[in-house]
Amino acid sequence: MTPALWTGEELQPPLAKPSCPLVADGHIRPVLDTSWFFGTADQVVERLRSHRSEGKIVLTVP
Repeated sequence: MTPALWTGEELQPPLAKPSCPLVADGHIRPVLDTSWFFGTADQVVERLRSHRSEGKIVLTVP
């Protein structure tokens, strides 16, 4: 089994913790651009390189 690249704590850097209540209250909302399936990762990379995205791009992994 391959070891994990990160743990849950590393996903929340110290700066993110104070902003969590703001996200929970709806004061800060992430801007989502698009959602893609894992099999289309090559198209996602092209979209990122073309600078056409206007927010977060979600890549769904099965």
